[in-house]
Amino acid sequence: MKVSIQIHFKGDSKLTQGNTFYLRGKKVEQIALEFWWQIQKEMSYHVELEKVIVNGEQDITKKVIDLEEQELRREFAESDIYLFSPSILRVLFCLKRLYVIFIRFGRKNVNVCT
Repeated sequence: MKVSIQIHFKGDSKLTQGNTFYLRGKKVEQIALEFWWQIQKEMSYHVELEKVIVNGEQDITKKVIDLEEQELRREFAESDIYLFSPSILRVLFCLKRLYVIFIRFGRKNVNVCT
């Protein structure tokens, strides 16, 4: 089954990105969250989620935000960090992603203070 997802977000200005996805056994919220994370990776600056629309009519923003919070909490559940603020968890999650990118590309390809 195909779904059309539009994500409205703001950074320097208000933007919208949309695409069509196959569910392949996943929930619509999970697909939307993965699409949102992809958008965040592509942006060179901080962006804030405003609205998630499915098939041009159904607003699932609250579900996506709740799922993102669950994923962030699960990500840090095994660590010794006991933070309850979702915004702090988002920052830490982004830092973890940057660390993974740094490790993946190796130190030789990263120019730091030279």
